[in-house]
Amino acid sequence: MELMKTKVNFHAPGENYKTDGYMVTNNTENLLKQHSLVTGGRVQTRFPPEPIGYAKVININSGYAAAYGGICCLRYDDTNFEKEEEKGIRDMVEWLGYKPYKITHSSGYFQQLYEWAVILIRKGLAYVCHQNAEEMKGFNPKPSEWRDHFSIAILYVA
Repeated sequence: MELMKTKVNFHAPGENYKTDGYMVTNNTENLLKQHSLVTGGRVQTRFPPEPIGYAKVININSGYAAAYGGICCLRYDDTNFEKEEEKGIRDMVEWLGYKPYKITHSSGYFQQLYEWAVILIRKGLAYVCHQNAEEMKGFNPKPSEWRDHFSIAILYVA
């Protein structure tokens, strides 16, 4: 595999904080330790089929995981059913010689994402915006009136 020959260009697991532009905070070391406990220090990537070309994305993700003895999961973005054809993608992945460690779907994480959103909203780190596309359009649109408007009611909208 070509990527295996160039693995020296990747940082080793747990060393991403040494790369240019990485922001180190007071909590970075603690977060890295927690992450290492969860992953067992093993590289874990996911292959989300993208418009840039499935072959390129699966090669990078699987190659990086394989270079460090990790795993690569195939994750379907089933939130847009017109965008993906699961069987075609899986056939292509197998034709390229890759076997996903596990197959997941974006919709399987909706409840967790919702719960995290509620936490962020309660902490004032996120908000529910009701602007339409036209109001958000432009290079520098005006700030949303919803940004500083908190209502517990928005947390219970289905």
